[in-house]
Amino acid sequence: MLANTTGAKLILLYDADQAKAARVAQELRTAVAPSLDALLSEVDAVSIATTTSAHYDVARQAIERGVHVFIEKPITDTIERGQALVDSRRAGA
Repeated sequence: MLANTTGAKLILLYDADQAKAARVAQELRTAVAPSLDALLSEVDAVSIATTTSAHYDVARQAIERGVHVFIEKPITDTIERGQALVDSRRAGA
């Protein structure tokens, strides 16, 4: 689990299902962000574990804010969207 990685600290989590987020946060002894925007304004990196169809939008928002991303596979639902994320990161978007 990334939360146990040396040098990393789990400070927030976000889930659109706030009840689920609260349960997981309690289990992991962390806090819940009220929105994705709030989460991204507080972190240096995120682990994106959502439906594959949502990976692109979440990762794009993180990359645009300079937040590092770790995305569960598959990275996106299409090769083109995956390449767009890689290209945007390389461009420093």
